[in-house]
Amino acid sequence: MRYYSDGGPGPASRLVRVHHDGGGGWAFAPAEEWGVVIGWHEPKSHVQAEILALGELVALDPADVERVKQEIRERYAYS
Repeated sequence: MRYYSDGGPGPASRLVRVHHDGGGGWAFAPAEEWGVVIGWHEPKSHVQAEILALGELVALDPADVERVKQEIRERYAYS
């Protein structure tokens, strides 16, 4: 599993995960986005293209996933 977020330098507003643990096929691996109300939802198509082309989503250490979820919850609470 690989995680990506748009956080930094400020709080994150997006969290995605790509179901891929190495080897080929990353560009076509299933992906999901995390949302406050519904949790992980799929399919998130073309997230790999967003990661490569836009540069807004960067790799995230799996240990930071819960922190990023909290940042998104806080952002949601104030919107």
